[in-house]
Amino acid sequence: MLNNPPTKDDESQGYDKGHGRPRVELLAMRADLRVVGTKIIVFDGKRGQIIYRHKEQAGKQGGMVDLVLTGPYTGISAYGSFAIKIDIPDSPPIKWQWDGYDPKYAAQVDELTWKQEIDNVAEVTYAVMSNALEATVQVKLRLKDGHNPGGVSGVITTVIDGFDARSTLFNCTEVTDHCFSPTDDDSWFLLQLARNVVAVPCDRVLRMEVDLKIRTPNNQEPKHLKANLNFDDKGTICTQPYTNDEGDEVKVKSPGTRR
Repeated sequence: MLNNPPTKDDESQGYDKGHGRPRVELLAMRADLRVVGTKIIVFDGKRGQIIYRHKEQAGKQGGMVDLVLTGPYTGISAYGSFAIKIDIPDSPPIKWQWDGYDPKYAAQVDELTWKQEIDNVAEVTYAVMSNALEATVQVKLRLKDGHNPGGVSGVITTVIDGFDARSTLFNCTEVTDHCFSPTDDDSWFLLQLARNVVAVPCDRVLRMEVDLKIRTPNNQEPKHLKANLNFDDKGTICTQPYTNDEGDEVKVKSPGTRR
């Protein structure tokens, strides 16, 4: 339990300076969303963040499907409580709240992952950590011979060591154009992720699995770039470039890891 949770003023001043802060990681979410325009929003007492926006009409069968979350864009605080709201157009919102003062929820802190059904509409897998760092992750690619990537498909996921659920940062089953941004170094291209903020307990390793197929403008067979990368708990996320057998490279870094 977060006994006597720090106040918001404590957080802004850097509670337990030199270590992490109480953070929530939303690892995965499944939902049966039938109305276009439905939004899923997470609140932590400081701000609300849209983490998913439903853009396609569900089929007649409906049913739960895995969502590729597009947030959060900054860390979710676990000071006291947080809440998830499913905002359905022309319908009352559906809400669920995690309350750190409730013994049932307080017992979940630092106890790996938990699943919560939300009114038979959604299921969220989450972890509440008393001492975690948050990082904004960047994934950069460089192709052999200076080729520009023409499109990409594949999956990028992260998993915290010891956890049984992954966070999906990128998931495209079909080749998608316009997924790259230029960088200061013209030979590297920044991949636009669905979400790029992760929270990690200070005493655990973050593992990332990259499995991409990259199309080049010369219509050759797509390049396959697969890598498994590990990051320690030193508060930085930065790796040397991983190079495959064909000479293509991927590297992952965080411009700034926040405590």
